[in-house]
Formats: sequence, structure tokens, C-alpha cells
Amino acid sequence: MGAKRILIVDDDREILDALSRNFIRDGFDVFTAADGHEAMISALEKRPPIVLLDYNIPMRDGLDLLREIKGEMPETMVIVITGMGSEDVAVEAMKRGAKDYVRKPFDLAKLNRIVRTCLDDYYRGIVATNSEYVYPLDDEVIHRYEFLRTVYTSPSPDITRISARFGFSRNMFYLLNREMQRYGVRGLFDKTKKDLEAALDHNEKLSAKKEVARPEEPLPSGERYPFSRFINPSDVVQTRLEMMREAATTPNPHIGNIAKKYGVSRQLFYTLYDRFSRQGALGLLNRAKGRCGKS
Repeated sequence: MGAKRILIVDDDREILDALSRNFIRDGFDVFTAADGHEAMISALEKRPPIVLLDYNIPMRDGLDLLREIKGEMPETMVIVITGMGSEDVAVEAMKRGAKDYVRKPFDLAKLNRIVRTCLDDYYRGIVATNSEYVYPLDDEVIHRYEFLRTVYTSPSPDITRISARFGFSRNMFYLLNREMQRYGVRGLFDKTKKDLEAALDHNEKLSAKKEVARPEEPLPSGERYPFSRFINPSDVVQTRLEMMREAATTPNPHIGNIAKKYGVSRQLFYTLYDRFSRQGALGLLNRAKGRCGKS
């Protein structure tokens, strides 16, 4: 399941189809529902960051459904669809927890901007970033990484709740955790080496996927998922990703100090950041030809 997920609730099939095509083009995993009962089931199962909800739907009052969604998933961003002359409905929707509203007929450009803003706000609830450096949480690998990181940084992690927050099943945690423990961040990519290389610059080639060494150390007493077991100094890609994360989450970051902390030059930081800002986590993988930092 992707990091960008949206549930569209409307009983008009033409609207559902048109909006689905629009958001699929923008890289979303799109789920649809034509009535309130189906919508609530889908919301609880898929846990989408964004719900686009027509207030006038069969089987449920749209505003009551809004309140129920926010009660079950307070972090979800709900955008209510209203008709012309429905200002009172829009005001009431905002009181009940809607993030925003749009009117029919749609201005798709405006709707896309609203959805993008809501998605950004949703991600800031996961990782608060500054405005100087990007940390693209809609990158699927980074989304998976933050999912695992949240478990390891929680004092008493509720894996079921955290999994639902990120739109994953509980079993997905164990699968991703196993892959990362074995292969590092490279294990969170589910595409083939050939497919990954197709997205690189200038016919670059990636190093082969290899297991990463892990220092042998006992688990701290009473801790099942200690952060020390999540961070692996042998995983160069994770070191780079943590460096990018620190630059993007530190207020007024001093890049010279951050680069020094992670054992790279300031120049290398910006080389890596250029790739990261364009390619996300893919930009931090080791290349087979030429060097990009430690390898």
C-alpha cells in the first residue's frame, strides 16, 4: 500500500471515476465508496490520510459520517464536498473536524492544491520538518522507514495502532523489520534492481543488494525494540537518510555541523541532498560506478 492514499466518497459514479483518474495520475492509491456504510468500512480498513467526502450520500448523514471518521481516526484529513449554496453545511463541517471543503462543480486545480496541502499537514503530524530542506514522506521507502522508526522510538510501542496510523497491517511491520534488519534501508525497496536503475541519472548502475553487518550487542533489559537496534552504523544508506532527516527536521540547521556528525564533508552533503531532493531514498543508494560518499 502506498504512502499517498485517498478515499473518495460520492454516490455519483461519473464523479468517482473522474476524481479517481485525477488522483491516480498524481500517484495516489485511490479507494472509492458510494454510500456511508461502505465508506466507513473502507476508511477503517485502508486508513487513508485523506478522505474526500460528499456530505449528501446514501445510508448515512455525511456530517455524522465525518464525525465518526474523525472519532476513529483523528489524524485523517477530511475534505467535505458541498453543492452550490451550501455555505451552512461547509461551516458545520469545519466545526465537526473537516480540514477543508470544496464545492461542486469542481475546480480540479484548486482541489489538487487543497489535497496536497492536507497531505503535507498529515505528514507533518508524523515528522515535523523545517522549510529549508525536504524530507519527502510521500516517498514509499521513507514512509516505510518512518513506520519502523516510530515503533523503535516509542517507549511502549502499540504495533497494531502504529501500523494503522501508517496504513499498514501488523504483519507488514514484521516483514519490513526483517528485511531492514537483514539488508538495511535497501531492504525497504520492493522494486527490482533493473527498475530502480531506470529511474537514475545518466545510465548509472546500483551496487548489488547485500546483507549489512550488524554489531553483536545484547538487547537492553526490558526493551524489545530499542532504538540502538534500529540504527545500524554498518548501513551507509541509513546513515545518509538519518543525515537528510536531521537537516530537514532541525530548526535553523547548521549543515557543516550535521555533515561532520555523520562523517562527510559539507560538499558531499549537498551532492547527496541534490540526489535526495530529486529522487528521494533512491538517490542515497550506492552506485556501482563512481562513488557517492562512503560505500
